[in-house]
Amino acid sequence: MGIDAFGAVLAITAVGDTSRSDTVDGEGLLLIGSGRNVDKVLWDNDRDRYILHSRTEVFTQRASNVYGIICNHQQVGNSTVVYGEKSVAYIRGEESRVPDGRVIELDDWIQTVTLLNDGSLAILFASNTVAVYEVNESIEEDLICFNERRRIRCSHKANLLYSLLEGTTWRNLRAVVGTVFGEILIWHPSVGAQVSQRLIGHTGMIFGLLLRGLQLFSISDDRSLRMWSMETFTQLDEAYGHFARPLSICAAGYESVITGGQVFLTKFLLICLIYVGNISLLISLTNSTKLRCASSKGYFDDWLPPVDDRLPPVDDRLPPVDDRLPPVDDRLPPMDDRLPPMDDPLPPVDDRLPPVDDRLPPVHDRLPPVDDRLPPVDDRLPPVDDRLPPVDDRLPPMDDRLPPMDDRLPPLDDRLPPVDDRLPPMDDRIPHMDDRLPPVDDRLPPMDDPLPPVDDRLPPLDDRLPPVDDRLPPMDDPLPPMETWLCQLERALSVDGDLCVWNTSNRILSLTHRIHIGRGAIRALLFQRNKIVVGTEGGLKCAVKVASDLSPLRSVARLFHKRPIRSFVLLSMTSSFILDADGILSLIRDQKADKVMECACIRHDSLLLSPCKQFITFCTHHTAFIIAVGDISSVTTLDFPERITSMLWVGRRLLVACESGSLAICEVCKQMRLERKGIISLQRKEIPNVALEHNDKILIGTRKGSIIVLVNSEVVHVESYCHGKESVTDLTVFRSNLLSIGRDGKLGVWLVDSTRDGMLTLLRKRTPSFWIDMEWPCKFIRGFADSLLIAGFRGTNFVLIDYESGQGLCEVNCGGGHRIWQIAITDPRSDQDVCIDPHSARFEFISKGALIQMDLNLSTVDIISPNAHTSEISAVCSFKEAGGGSVLVTGGFDTHLVVSRTTPSGYFPVLFRTAAHTSSIYSLSALDNFLISAGGKSQLFIWQYLSGELLQVFALRLCGDARLISVKLVQVSPHFEFVVAASDSRLEWYRLKKDLSGIDRRISLTSALSEHSVTTKVAFAHLKGIYSLYAVSTSGTLSIWIDIEKPNESRVFPVEKAGLSALDVLQRDDYTMVVVGSESGRLSAAKIHPGEETVFDYVDWHGATCTDVHIRLADAAHLMHIFSVALDSRIALFSFSLISLKLQLCRAVVLNVADPSSFCFIPRDENRKIEIAVVGSSVQVISLFS
Repeated sequence: MGIDAFGAVLAITAVGDTSRSDTVDGEGLLLIGSGRNVDKVLWDNDRDRYILHSRTEVFTQRASNVYGIICNHQQVGNSTVVYGEKSVAYIRGEESRVPDGRVIELDDWIQTVTLLNDGSLAILFASNTVAVYEVNESIEEDLICFNERRRIRCSHKANLLYSLLEGTTWRNLRAVVGTVFGEILIWHPSVGAQVSQRLIGHTGMIFGLLLRGLQLFSISDDRSLRMWSMETFTQLDEAYGHFARPLSICAAGYESVITGGQVFLTKFLLICLIYVGNISLLISLTNSTKLRCASSKGYFDDWLPPVDDRLPPVDDRLPPVDDRLPPVDDRLPPMDDRLPPMDDPLPPVDDRLPPVDDRLPPVHDRLPPVDDRLPPVDDRLPPVDDRLPPVDDRLPPMDDRLPPMDDRLPPLDDRLPPVDDRLPPMDDRIPHMDDRLPPVDDRLPPMDDPLPPVDDRLPPLDDRLPPVDDRLPPMDDPLPPMETWLCQLERALSVDGDLCVWNTSNRILSLTHRIHIGRGAIRALLFQRNKIVVGTEGGLKCAVKVASDLSPLRSVARLFHKRPIRSFVLLSMTSSFILDADGILSLIRDQKADKVMECACIRHDSLLLSPCKQFITFCTHHTAFIIAVGDISSVTTLDFPERITSMLWVGRRLLVACESGSLAICEVCKQMRLERKGIISLQRKEIPNVALEHNDKILIGTRKGSIIVLVNSEVVHVESYCHGKESVTDLTVFRSNLLSIGRDGKLGVWLVDSTRDGMLTLLRKRTPSFWIDMEWPCKFIRGFADSLLIAGFRGTNFVLIDYESGQGLCEVNCGGGHRIWQIAITDPRSDQDVCIDPHSARFEFISKGALIQMDLNLSTVDIISPNAHTSEISAVCSFKEAGGGSVLVTGGFDTHLVVSRTTPSGYFPVLFRTAAHTSSIYSLSALDNFLISAGGKSQLFIWQYLSGELLQVFALRLCGDARLISVKLVQVSPHFEFVVAASDSRLEWYRLKKDLSGIDRRISLTSALSEHSVTTKVAFAHLKGIYSLYAVSTSGTLSIWIDIEKPNESRVFPVEKAGLSALDVLQRDDYTMVVVGSESGRLSAAKIHPGEETVFDYVDWHGATCTDVHIRLADAAHLMHIFSVALDSRIALFSFSLISLKLQLCRAVVLNVADPSSFCFIPRDENRKIEIAVVGSSVQVISLFS
């Protein structure tokens, strides 16, 4: 018999049974598929929530998840039809297990099933085939038989991902199928195999279809929601709202549609595949600018090789100076090559300049002929006879009028300068050889110092590259196999879930509401009045209560003033005090403003409302003001000689902090006088930011992250850097513990000493929510039903979350937390902080000088059944409780460490959760009541299990950023000792100091291992005070250190030529039993006896990698029982004979857990009963008898 927990929820169906007294009209009961089981969930009127009623185990022989549930009054025998991967089952009444006779196995993957009016069953298979089966029932034999009547395969042979069958008879049966290529095909089986309509628009695989009237809605891998007309078979609209894949869809009221999907934890900006020879590399760039890669060859790891392999040793990261720069003679080419030969540094003059005769045209060409330079004399002047009187009178004789021709123009050689003068000398036209380039000593640094010193050329080595932690993500092995990396990538992405509510009126899609669930990818949805029932891959079943109109906002109002508003205090839904930019304080009542006072020096961040809501206080640099809310004309002031840094209310006392570090305690007297009752020195110059009164103590949080405890006006304790050096934003007491939140985004849980010392003990520190991101938690708010809420910001969005469940109540964009804001969840008929309507709140903030008022609809989440993890579970161990029960501690790739209690019903309540690890958890080891957890980034924690919680005892981060892939806790007293194997080939034994102040001793065993192997599993044995260590590696060898105090003495046994992946050891007085599992699926076992030859016997039974093995003593003295689990989803029991030294298979069970990674034994009081918890995609508990 097996018990499944945290199985994937893939189907939710409502059954309208309003005749029951424990249901309300319209609610009925729900049938929810959880793994291979069907859970019956009822509505409880008294608790106003859904509760688990019973569970029916459906698919027991062939492990299969429940994919669909059909409820119809016309079913055979009034039963419920449930279908899985290749199976169909009939459930009757309240039975706890469906008999094998009512489970039908088919030969193809089932897409969807529908019931026809004649009682037959129509099934649409993944091969795009429709078959109709006649159902024959034998009540006496409790047996169901199928007789196939019709079968037709569509002409379009496609691989289907999601499909619908519509119709109640064979004639009107219509198939609407979505393919992997994004097409939606419509065909009628009764008409023929041809496709009648083809809807094309999606660019990704179809994940969901919804028929509502004459409209079809589809969701796809392209993240879009599309609306189609079933009359014209055309697309009406499309919209995008999901950040990643939408995986589920359902109809809702008010013409709305709800879609659910996943949100990627790591968003990849770029993924590319590179081929280098016969090796392929997959490289991705994330939004955190981290580069990640994987190869088609190499050992398993997360992304990149170990640090020592990614970067060579420091001395090798940059080659020697002589290698980094070539020799001086090689850095620049030879002088003869750098410049032309000195004899011929420039091309010949004849080549550099054209010949002189070509540079200037010939003289005859440069100037026109003399006769052409001036027009003829006859043309230049009029005839002689007409110009002037007779020649003889006008001019002197002809011979005297013009000088001789030779005198009129200078000689040709004088008209143009000599060629040598027309161009400067050749030596002047081109600089001298020595001047053309500067001297060699000037062109290059001196040959003795051709480049500056290495220390000057490059910054120091530590500055040239950032620290290794910043340069590359913490990775530790050669590149992982491509298939493994892709599998890891897919698992790491599907860790978050969100809901989108769409309005579809007027044939237009519009996103009206987004609800962040954050507990894994949402795979099933159902809308019930004002509740959305949600199921996730991690096994979460919850009901999200929303407003009746599904809108996140009731109303939004904007209040303007004559001048920009700088601060405000909310008194009620209709009245508030506002402070404008001119320092005018006004009282706003019903949209009317009454001036209270004016002071230009008022600090807008000092406006406060007292806890009794009777006084308003504010301050200037040296004066504190107090105004009675009931009589705004009554104003009291108190002057201070020093500059005021902050003011805080504690009960009816006002604390005024000054810049010298003093704190004045003031009280309001009956006559509205503000009197100084005392002054406290805080002993440090810190600015108080928040104050709290608790058990006659005053606790003050400062802007430097400290918490100061005051008793009788004296400082009795100071806890420094509670939130690093960031501000403490709020303090409160809840469930007898002190809670603090800070600007560092963390929430601290403290135990306050009840004595006068007031010591604070940190119990745990975490983010405000495991599911909702909140970068800036600001304020604790008392909610309804004694709940505690945390208000804060993520980016520009205001976020309100529930402290205990971690679920978000609302999220609205307001511009960010650097503004004045208030939220009120108040019963208007009472002064207590109790909300009469748990679905509404008033949120007000200042934006661009205006006061924005929002009435919000809060969405609350009721957990029907919790989830343990949002990704694969990698490790498990168990503890026995004092009352006789057992708890499981699981660690996963989502970095969570979860404590859950095992129950026979399969409902495992989660008792405790922590996210102390900042990277994936890979290994757990328990001893007594202590637990050690190891994971990525070389992080290791030691915990103590106490009353359902894990108390952190010790934390250690080893050198480097390697993954710690295997760890064993050896002893807990008088010292903690453990052995750890890392993915960078390290294998080390540690002993801690008694006071846990650090490491007392470290033994390194790495040098004894093979150079090119990684230790995958470790185990130890203890006999007569001697600890022995066993380790297997990826090279297929088993290494043994008989005495850990002698690390240089070891033995190596070659087991097989494949990587070894599992190991367990059992020590007896005269021999040691060793069993090893490998990546090939082989199981090898041997009896190791001193002085005898060790021979391994093996069994090749598993068809995939063996992930875990354990040895137990059998009833017979000569036998050992060996349990193994592998990736083929089977757990097997083998027997090993100590006489024949042979392995033999005894029994095997098919698991309903995909990718099983580890298992452990659950302690029980029964002697012969063995319970095993197997983890992987979920948790399964298997009961065996010896």
